[in-house]
Amino acid sequence: KAVESANTKAKDCDTALGASTQRAQQLEGQLGDISKNMSATKDELEKLRAQKAEADKRMAAIEDIQKQFAKMIDTGQLKISARRGELVISLPSEVLFPSGSAELSKTGEYAVVEVGAVLKKFPDRRYLVVGHTDNMDFAKTKAGAPAVATCAPADNWQLSTERALTVTRVLVTAGMDPKNVIAAGAGDHDPVASNANA
Repeated sequence: KAVESANTKAKDCDTALGASTQRAQQLEGQLGDISKNMSATKDELEKLRAQKAEADKRMAAIEDIQKQFAKMIDTGQLKISARRGELVISLPSEVLFPSGSAELSKTGEYAVVEVGAVLKKFPDRRYLVVGHTDNMDFAKTKAGAPAVATCAPADNWQLSTERALTVTRVLVTAGMDPKNVIAAGAGDHDPVASNANA
């Protein structure tokens, strides 16, 4: 009987040991998963910190640019806003160009030179100069108008691109690095204002 009792106890101990070993393996697996999750969380935290630092840097740059342009903003010569996640410096089209023209007005030229003088203080940034137009149809305008201008733009894309090039050239003349300025034309396909009236 003592041997039977000892064997039963040994079996119970073996069963308990097996269960303990299995439980220890489960806990080791869970510990491994927790370690992986902590490592992933640390990586995510570092990424979030880097994104916040970049956002803070961009906000500081925006504030700096706004301070530099304070006088022009106050007098209504330009407006700074955000559009599609980008900082946009807008000059009123009536200050820059007569309708249907890519020739910069004198007032517009002075304003662009002033903008260039400020932007060249930020040589680590690149700038996209985007020309826009109203939705006036060139084909209809040409059909009803006398043939005076031989160099008239074919359409609003061409006009907007020519406007962007005009502004870009003035910015470079004002001292901006040509490698930091890109000209593009949106035509009438990316309106910045309503075409409800003149």
